[in-house]
Amino acid sequence: MAESVLTGHAAAPGIATGTAHRFRRYVPPIHRTRSERPEAELAHLRRALDEAVCQLTELERRVRAELTEQDAAIFRAQRGIAEDPTLAEEAAAVIETSQRTAAAAIDSVLRRYERLFAGLGDDGCNRARLTDVRDLRGRLLRILLGADGDPIRAVPERGIVIAKDLSPTDTAQLPRDRVAGFVTAAGGVTSHAAVLARSMGIPAIVGAGSEVLSVEDGTPMALDAGASMETGTVYVRPAPGTERCLQDKANRRRARNQALADAFDPSPKTRDGVRLPVYGNLTKEAQVEECRELGIPGVGLLRTEFLYLGGSGIPEEERQFDVYRQVAEAIAPGPVTIRTFDLGGDKPLPGRLRHAEANPALGVRGLRLSLQSPTMLRAQLRAIIRASQYGNVRILFPMVTTVEDLDRALVELDTAYTEVGLSHGRNLPVGAMIEVPSAVFLARELAQRVDTLSLGTNDLTQYLFAADRLNSAVNEWYRPLHPALFRAIAVVTEAARTSGCTVSVCGEAGGLPRAIPVFVGLGIDELSVTPQLVPQTVARVKQLSREDAVESARRATSCSTEEELAALLTEIEELVTSAEVPALRGSEGL
Repeated sequence: MAESVLTGHAAAPGIATGTAHRFRRYVPPIHRTRSERPEAELAHLRRALDEAVCQLTELERRVRAELTEQDAAIFRAQRGIAEDPTLAEEAAAVIETSQRTAAAAIDSVLRRYERLFAGLGDDGCNRARLTDVRDLRGRLLRILLGADGDPIRAVPERGIVIAKDLSPTDTAQLPRDRVAGFVTAAGGVTSHAAVLARSMGIPAIVGAGSEVLSVEDGTPMALDAGASMETGTVYVRPAPGTERCLQDKANRRRARNQALADAFDPSPKTRDGVRLPVYGNLTKEAQVEECRELGIPGVGLLRTEFLYLGGSGIPEEERQFDVYRQVAEAIAPGPVTIRTFDLGGDKPLPGRLRHAEANPALGVRGLRLSLQSPTMLRAQLRAIIRASQYGNVRILFPMVTTVEDLDRALVELDTAYTEVGLSHGRNLPVGAMIEVPSAVFLARELAQRVDTLSLGTNDLTQYLFAADRLNSAVNEWYRPLHPALFRAIAVVTEAARTSGCTVSVCGEAGGLPRAIPVFVGLGIDELSVTPQLVPQTVARVKQLSREDAVESARRATSCSTEEELAALLTEIEELVTSAEVPALRGSEGL
């Protein structure tokens, strides 16, 4: 049969060739629903919940060790649900009042939870919680009914896994030594499965449509996942020419990555001498070693949520202090920007079934949540202030929406200084994240109160376009390269310039080579990206001149449509790479 081509969204970059393996997660049917022995069923329920907690604890531990704390937090959230006394109480009530078996009771209660989250709307955060509950229900039923047969073990060498969607458990347990990649019919680039795939280094394409589910086991396949947030291509029965082309592309990518590493400059400047630091974004303290190995001179964003999501509750001040001190010491004299807890929204507090919000992305999250818990906020600020004695530390407040909220946070910071015993006032650089439209239009007033405005382009894009970045149904409206985003950034950089405040970019867009010329032209002072993207970002900065970039930014903000901007960025890319050394040429095609 001839080659056929499907497209989806590149969720984890890379190229893969292999044979199809259709993944079928088995959830056993419940044949016996009634029981006249409630005490025995209650015992079965308790044992099943205990076993589920043990399994999830072990899975969380393994994922934390092999991947990141943020990835492990997915299973911490599921364990929180299993440990929630509400679940055990409600299932026990069903057993006692309706004479149901433990399996029938847990199935009934968790299906009701599923309907709860489904009924709260198609918000990506609620969908993630729905996935967690559904995954836990399958786990408990397999424990209670003694179901065996693990579809993960059946994956062949160089297998390309095909599924309607993958749960976090399924994805985390994919054997990296056998799985070449995976493709799902549904899902979005910010789903749990996509996040885990990126951490695991498994090429993945999501949202490829139902047609991919008709591919039979053993069929030759190839994936070209390009770069995250771009179109991914699925080749079914790839022609020999296609396979050669993909192999050549993979070889060029490896050569380029080696050339970037060899040419890395920790203090990059544009061709006309403008210094533009490029730092790393970290999601856990263990990534500091990766920064040091790559020669990255600073941390532009240390996400601190792992301290909460990976533990058993609010971390003690001493635990926080130890982590912040270790990072500051390791990176010194380079800067370390520590962001206060950005919890809520797509990083829900574990086990909070009783506190579901109809729209978490517009709910109590980020700085709002910290201001509602001033004791927690001050403890974190004290830990940061104390750690600053061991390095070059900066403080960053997330999701600032109003001047009033920022003023309240600064009052808490002053209080924390006093509690630490430093009554002379603030001496650490302070930043505010610009992630919502209100902050864009208040940028001048915010800039007068802080040292840095940090553009969180992931959330800023989401809120500008009213497109939940966790919702695959609105992926086409989540547009990280759009004139509207660049115009918003222009408002912020102009406000900061008049106030003597610096501006940084710490979202995924900061690592997109096509966007960097516009960022430079808009006057961005610092870029902060995933550590693996720092070398290519540095290389791009060194190819540019600020003068040319200013003209690029002017033209980009004058565009009206995404298509018009894309054509302009392609033109700029051709001009930039025409003078590039051969080993680094062609980055956009890789």
